[in-house]
Amino acid sequence: MDCEPEVLQFLGIGGIYRDACKLILSWRLLFSQIVASLIVPLSLLFLAHIQISHFIFSHIDRNNNALGASSPQLPILRVVWCRLAHTFIFAFFILLTYNLLSILSIISALLMAGDYATKIFIAFSLGLLYLAGLIWISVVWHVASVVLVLEDACGVEAIRRSRELIITEISIIDCY
Repeated sequence: MDCEPEVLQFLGIGGIYRDACKLILSWRLLFSQIVASLIVPLSLLFLAHIQISHFIFSHIDRNNNALGASSPQLPILRVVWCRLAHTFIFAFFILLTYNLLSILSIISALLMAGDYATKIFIAFSLGLLYLAGLIWISVVWHVASVVLVLEDACGVEAIRRSRELIITEISIIDCY
């Protein structure tokens, strides 16, 4: 990879693989440390998760007829599922609107920015604001899922109540 850009542009697929192998072999110790510290533990955790999940959930009866048509939980499940679907659809439109407005504001801010350093600063700042808003919407949505099960609210009402609950909890935490 210590070539001039003019040489690199004519490499092709085989040349890219050959140079990538040369790079990995020349930095063998570094790549083996990366594999040993990141990839192997994550793979082991993934395999352990599969085995633990299989051990825990293998005893569950997967027969749909076992519920029975006269089960008293089915009407309740239908009501909760309907509320959850309404809240999910509303949250989807909130996220769609949020993403579209974020993309438009980031693009317009970057187009109006002057030099390169300003563009990077604006992109980084707006990216952090975007992530903060996305986390807030996600938390409100997850609390709304709990609110709609415990209260008779769905859609906009569940999201409004969950937002009020979160703001109340934050103000209580701020008092301490």
